[in-house]
Amino acid sequence: MNTEVIVSLIALFGVALSVIVALISSRQVTKTELKKHLGEQKQSYAEKLLEKRLNTYPGLYQLTSDFLKLVEYEREKFTNHWLDDFKGQLIDWDSKYALFLSVNSGSKLYSFRRKLVTELLDKMPDDELREKIEDKPYRREIVAQVEQLEIALKNDIGIYVVEFSDFDKKSGDYRKVFRETQKTS
Repeated sequence: MNTEVIVSLIALFGVALSVIVALISSRQVTKTELKKHLGEQKQSYAEKLLEKRLNTYPGLYQLTSDFLKLVEYEREKFTNHWLDDFKGQLIDWDSKYALFLSVNSGSKLYSFRRKLVTELLDKMPDDELREKIEDKPYRREIVAQVEQLEIALKNDIGIYVVEFSDFDKKSGDYRKVFRETQKTS
C-alpha cells in the first residue's frame, strides 16, 4: 500500500475519532446543562410554592387550632351555629387555597371535612351535639384527625425539618414529635 494512502487513512481516522469524541462530549454537556436547568426550574417552583403555603396555611391552621381548643376546653360553646360558621370558614379556605396542599395534607383535610359533614352537621340539637363531643372516644378520634392535619401542614412548610435539622424527618403524631424533640434537646 502506498505511504500517502496510509497517511491519508490515519488522518481520516483521526478526524473521524475527533468528531465522535466531540459529539459525545457535546451530548454530555447538553444533558448536564438540561438537568441543571430543570433543577433550577424545580427549585424556583418549590420556593414559590413554599412561599404561597407560608402565606395561606396559617389561616387553616388557625381554624383547626380554634376547633381543637373549643372541643378540648370549651365544649359548652360547641353549637350548631358555631359549627356552621366554622364549616363556612373551612370551605371558604378550601375553595381558595386547597390547590397548594400536598397530597398528604389534602387527604387529611378531606377526611376531616367528611367527618364534619357526615357526623356533626346533621342538624342535631345543640345538647345532642355537645353530648357527642363529650363522648371521650369520639372526641379523641376527631382530635387525632385534626392533629394529623396540623402536622401534615407543618410538614408541608418544613417546620419539622428546621426543628429537627433532619431533612427526611416527617411525623404524623404530636406525641411522636414531642418524643423526638426530647431526644434532640
